[in-house]
Amino acid sequence: MKTIFTTTLMLALLLTISSCKKDRTINQPPQNKLKFAINVANLPTSTPANSNLTAIVSVKSSTGELVITDAKVNLNYSNGFLTDVLELPKGNYRITKLIIQDSNSNALFASPLAGSAKAQTVVQPLEMPLALENELTKILTIEVTAISDSDRSEDFGYAAGSFRLPPPDQNSDLFKVEIRPLFRVGEVVYDSIPASLRITTYGLNGTQAVSTQVLPAGGKTITLSKNVSKYKIMVSKWGLSDEMEIPANEMKDMSLSIGGANLKPKKLKSESVYQYINGQWVADTRKEYEYFATGKLFRINYLSKDVNGNKVLDASEEFEYQNNRVSEIYFTSTSGDRTQYFSYLADGKIDKMREVNNEGTINATVSYAAIPGKRGITGNYQIGATYSFSYKYYQQHVFMDMYGGNAENYSNTTTHGNAKLSLISYDFNINPYAHLGVPNFWLNNVSKHNKLSDISNYSIIIPNVEAYAFSYTYDADGFPTELFTKYRNPVTFADTHVTKTVFVYQ
Repeated sequence: MKTIFTTTLMLALLLTISSCKKDRTINQPPQNKLKFAINVANLPTSTPANSNLTAIVSVKSSTGELVITDAKVNLNYSNGFLTDVLELPKGNYRITKLIIQDSNSNALFASPLAGSAKAQTVVQPLEMPLALENELTKILTIEVTAISDSDRSEDFGYAAGSFRLPPPDQNSDLFKVEIRPLFRVGEVVYDSIPASLRITTYGLNGTQAVSTQVLPAGGKTITLSKNVSKYKIMVSKWGLSDEMEIPANEMKDMSLSIGGANLKPKKLKSESVYQYINGQWVADTRKEYEYFATGKLFRINYLSKDVNGNKVLDASEEFEYQNNRVSEIYFTSTSGDRTQYFSYLADGKIDKMREVNNEGTINATVSYAAIPGKRGITGNYQIGATYSFSYKYYQQHVFMDMYGGNAENYSNTTTHGNAKLSLISYDFNINPYAHLGVPNFWLNNVSKHNKLSDISNYSIIIPNVEAYAFSYTYDADGFPTELFTKYRNPVTFADTHVTKTVFVYQ
């Protein structure tokens, strides 16, 4: 039920975002024709050549007649993948084919049919019902599964040859190596990031040749010749590197996870925010971090300046630990105090939360559900949390889908109709907050990487301003040193101001 609920909410947001773009305006359809488009829900944003992807779509009527056969439509990316609009008369239909191709007509992803070998890789396999009943463009969300070199179109329930992939090379002098970058920074594993790949080839006659390339997020498969004495494969990122050797007697199809060196995470010392006023950056607020001798975070002080420019302590957070995890957070401020309590599952994920504040108590239970497919090595999953208040009649719900270690959507709703629905994009560098080991009561700090954009839609309560675009300066180790945040009015979309955040590490 959580997946269906979240998908419904995110469809509403996608429709709202699409309707705001000039080239995606939803107009009244021509008489007797209704429009629809397909949102490819789980296509990785790291998909190569995403600007040249196309979708092959087939649709049949309620009587089983094919009314659209292998239509080739553009697949557009804007905080999600959405096909160009298709048209059909009013009625009930079923989507019978969805294949995602690159510019060379090679199939990269496909949505499997029910009963096929790949049907279990998605929550709802094809055929997918399509009801065209009104004058709004119908947005239909369909999942896809990546097509590997060994997959056949029959495995997905399609006719032989539907993928039009090049036939596998049967040359016994070749072998394939799947290379997956995997780096550990402190306790955080990064397995869905691009990295530098260096291959040194040692020829049979003693010569050496070196090639370098970018290893995409999640890794790639390369084909190598066996007619050499050995290979050395090196993967590098953030000043870390890991190398593996493949001698002649081990040259066979294999999977390698490379990059396991451990980079010590940097500890935040301070975080200063500046406002751009009259052509210059003016200090506004500041956070200062204190640690126990063990290295665990002890306190965060929240500071501002009074009219005379003197530091003022506005609030502070102190942390207590059990079993090496934060169990209690004490928040003290001029506007009121609160205490938060956290318990965990055996794998370290948050299980239950409780907050006691000046108004009463909030209890929250957190749940997790697997999402089919993987972006990297770790699985994708959904987080859901339900909040109950002792001093309010309604409940609050938070949902997010985690892909490659990042919450790519965030839904915060209440049972009385208030809602914030967000689509979020990220870069591939290190989020310093992920290394503090500090949970957040509203689960909005769970991502491994840094936010680039946050496109939100609101219901009932609309904030005066929102942060929507983010850009960073990084050090050589992948940690941010400066962050520039753009703010805008969420109704008019007019920019309001920009802030600069300066990070200092111990």
